[in-house]
Amino acid sequence: MIVRTSGEVGACAAMMRRELTAGGEDVLLLEARSMREHMAQQLLVPEASATLLLALGIATMAIATIGLFGLVAFSVARRTREIGIRVAVGATTRQVVGQVVREAIGLVGVGWLVGLPAAGLVMRPFAQTLVGAGATGPWPYVAVSALLLATAAAASFVPARRAAGVNPTSALRCE
Repeated sequence: MIVRTSGEVGACAAMMRRELTAGGEDVLLLEARSMREHMAQQLLVPEASATLLLALGIATMAIATIGLFGLVAFSVARRTREIGIRVAVGATTRQVVGQVVREAIGLVGVGWLVGLPAAGLVMRPFAQTLVGAGATGPWPYVAVSALLLATAAAASFVPARRAAGVNPTSALRCE
């Protein structure tokens, strides 16, 4: 039974128990709880799953950021001589930073081109369980793409600044 009451659930349950047993019938009132408590219990597993997926997504983004930072730093270290020559010829700090950041964003762009259709395919089965989340609309993909681009730019900025600070003379003597 679902009963609407303006009072406390416990008081209403006690009154219902008295009225149901007064009729002499064998009626068992198992549990009385508010709709808020019932909904909280029903949504416990989906909320826990969503929290776990959020934590995994954050951990994945952190690992990807660290990996991209390492890859760009390694690439810059291997190209010290080339960057030194560019600086010696007249490249500005802004040009060097821009080039390194563009290359990192290009790497992320390739991953994005492969990952976006894959994400669309993977999300189809989950769309029924994400009530009201709009998982099949464009906005989650746009938001995640923007976050991915910002993360790539941030992860590549420190190695790019380090590359721009290369002394041309020491870079040419290197190796």
